[in-house]
Amino acid sequence: MAEIELMGMPVWVYAKNIDDQKPVAPNQLITGHVGEPYQVEPAEIDGYTFVKAKGETNGVLNDEMHTVTLYYRPAHYLEAQKLTNKYLHIKQPVATYLEMNGEQDGSNLWPDTVVPVSSRVATQDGTFWYELADSRWVPFSMQNMQLSSERGDRSDEQPSWLKNKVWDTKKISVMGVIDFIPNQTLNVYDQPYGQVIGQLADGTPVNLIEEVTDGAGNLWYHLDQYGWVSSLYVKIK
Repeated sequence: MAEIELMGMPVWVYAKNIDDQKPVAPNQLITGHVGEPYQVEPAEIDGYTFVKAKGETNGVLNDEMHTVTLYYRPAHYLEAQKLTNKYLHIKQPVATYLEMNGEQDGSNLWPDTVVPVSSRVATQDGTFWYELADSRWVPFSMQNMQLSSERGDRSDEQPSWLKNKVWDTKKISVMGVIDFIPNQTLNVYDQPYGQVIGQLADGTPVNLIEEVTDGAGNLWYHLDQYGWVSSLYVKIK
């Protein structure tokens, strides 16, 4: 009578960015018969450096499923740190970036603005980058900003340059969709550079009812029933 070889439960292998838990490579599945050995080796991934593994990287297939997570960090990172209750107080106009070392996204943070930050990264060239709550990035400069554990403003108080500001808006009627970052939400403001009054998920359909161009040439849209967002994050239908 022929022996039946039973298949063991698989080993799932994930490769993730250790700082934001996002995948950096496709998932892998190791299969085989009960009793067969397995071994997980970290693959070289372009632009990333292997940091550590979580889970049993070698063993024997059996009737239990195993999970191994391989953690990587971008090669240009020296150090990364999650931040809580930290704020940047802006002194001079500061350009923002969608990605570190990438192109400027066309928006600016203005003097007297206070913005919460969620993480800090030190890169190989000695630059400190801070990630804003809406996933944009700014390079740190002591001349242009100050890091603080205190917000230093009241939630109902606006920066001095925004007080009594009257925007020269233009009426429009256009349909669009939020074009931000997959699975992320975009802050919505009561006016350009004003107070955050809500958030919209990437891919949300919106109705644009007003637009305005600020003094720096940045275009903003007023969304019906929501608030104001930068035109950078709206795709016109």
